[in-house]
Amino acid sequence: MTSVRARASVDSGGWVEVPALADARERERWAAAVVDAVARAHGERFDPELAPALRKLVVGIAADREESDLLRLAFLPTPGLIASTVRVAIVESQPAELWREAGYALSPIRTERMGEGMLASRTTESREDGQRLVGHECMFVFTSEDLGIAVRVPPIDPVLFDRMQAGLTDIVRSLVVEFDDGRAFTGEPVAGLPGGPADTWHIGTHDAS
Repeated sequence: MTSVRARASVDSGGWVEVPALADARERERWAAAVVDAVARAHGERFDPELAPALRKLVVGIAADREESDLLRLAFLPTPGLIASTVRVAIVESQPAELWREAGYALSPIRTERMGEGMLASRTTESREDGQRLVGHECMFVFTSEDLGIAVRVPPIDPVLFDRMQAGLTDIVRSLVVEFDDGRAFTGEPVAGLPGGPADTWHIGTHDAS
């Protein structure tokens, strides 16, 4: 596998980088520190009785980190049991038509550090116990002859997705991927997309009415 590393920064509150941890004990220790930070950030709004459940949620986020992840960040915007993640990982390049067939809306993008790529987003619907569930997901995909990199938000509630937009934009704009020899990855134009790449993007949810 191609050896690369990734880094990004985020200025918005509620974000934490998820480290690669060796075992359950390390995950428990890290989760306890995250919960303590959430409690300090929210002060009197934090309910100590929720701490065990929140710690379990954060442990699960750490356990879900995959070896193929170059970077993973968690978003914990409230003192409650609300969370989402952003994953940066190596992906295989696929033609735009396959993305469209899977229901994604596509648009060309560009960042100063990652070069050109595309934004793929879609809204999904399902039913659970008779209740209609709507989820929104997106991926920022950058590809070159050597490598494909994706910044992915898994399907989540549209309200939470909108709330994490500022931080997600920070992550994508600041993202740098480098090969072990020091070369910087640079994405190339994606064939089959209309128009030219944009430096600003709309990543809000589709109409979920």
